[in-house]
Amino acid sequence: MNIALAALAFSFAAASAWAADPATALHRAGRLSVVKEVAVVPVDPDDAAWAATPSIALVAYPQSAVPPGLAGEGAAPLAVELKALAGGGRIAIQLSWPDRTIDNGRPDDTDSFADAAALQFAVPARDGRLPYIGMGEPKKPVEIWFWRNGKGSEKLTARGFGTLDKRQGPPPETVARREGGSWRVIFAGPLPVRTGPLPVAIALWNGADQGRAGRKSLTAWHLLRVAGLPEEPATLAALAGEAAIAGKPERGKALAANNGCEACHQLPGGEPTDAGPDLSLTGGLHWPGYLRRSIREPSGFVVPLPHYAEESKPAFRTSLMPRLDLNARDIEDIAAYLHSLR
Repeated sequence: MNIALAALAFSFAAASAWAADPATALHRAGRLSVVKEVAVVPVDPDDAAWAATPSIALVAYPQSAVPPGLAGEGAAPLAVELKALAGGGRIAIQLSWPDRTIDNGRPDDTDSFADAAALQFAVPARDGRLPYIGMGEPKKPVEIWFWRNGKGSEKLTARGFGTLDKRQGPPPETVARREGGSWRVIFAGPLPVRTGPLPVAIALWNGADQGRAGRKSLTAWHLLRVAGLPEEPATLAALAGEAAIAGKPERGKALAANNGCEACHQLPGGEPTDAGPDLSLTGGLHWPGYLRRSIREPSGFVVPLPHYAEESKPAFRTSLMPRLDLNARDIEDIAAYLHSLR
């Protein structure tokens, strides 16, 4: 059995305990939440439905994979609360997060930036593989609902960093409100997918910290289970497999050190380096399945920076990270170590 098949078999075995009830397993792992159903989704922050809706607690981590990021600046993770209501083919999502200042951005000052927030949606794939958290991939586009303080909202699409385009159709409705030292922003619009569960991720920009482009904080993908959206059992089972992790972090840490991962990647306690993506918070941003694939097949998806890949074959970017001589258990243990970093 070759290493790819062995790793697949090991991952399947690790997820076997989840297979009987994948939705419950995803919920217990903090990866899936059920959206409350209403007749009409509210946009008014004072609507009583919001007070009656439980919050989903998420964490937004500093983006550090591509510049300009927040790496090395001591930016702390942000606690984000998400509430969601759905009905009549529409969804409303409320975000709340701390921000001590109100920033609008001034058009006459190129060094002035506005507070902003975005929701990123993906189509759930049958194989459970979610798009790269950083604005999708060439073959796995994402839909983005974007709000900027003082400038309203936009509906966009992206296929990776630096690929934003306007998306057809009206932008989402947005209402923003300040409450103490926090923002509360409501987005509302048609459901962006036809099948469930709905993958959503959040990005936040702080104008006071020159937030723009990649200078943002972002969450991992989270699944929303919406009444009326049909779900394929195979998709839920595959997503459960992506979320499952059964390795030993301590052994994975030793393997990462023995294989020289710190030479190209920032890891806790290591020397700063930009030869490869910063991995010091990678467990907070990526699902275990993505981590396993990145170790097993470094060129499967390469973060789009020139010095991360060999550019001699533009049609297929080859990662500068070599394929390591690892067995399936080694891969699972390194993935478990990376998953612990947050």
